[in-house]
Amino acid sequence: AVGGCDNNHFSQVLLNDDAILPIDLQCSENSTVRPGTSSPGDKFSVFNGEPADGIWTLNVSDNVSGTTGNVRR
Repeated sequence: AVGGCDNNHFSQVLLNDDAILPIDLQCSENSTVRPGTSSPGDKFSVFNGEPADGIWTLNVSDNVSGTTGNVRR
């Protein structure tokens, strides 16, 4: 999230361009993103019309010093 949540917990979150609230506004009282559907920081629709086959790269970053994280599927 870009400036919304102070914590690293993005569990059971679905990102969808059509969601009403952006991911950075979905924090609960304990700064954890609430499970459910949120809109991403950048729209996925930029990929409309692009071929889905091929090699894709997912870039994930933690831009806060002193923290670590991981990506699970």
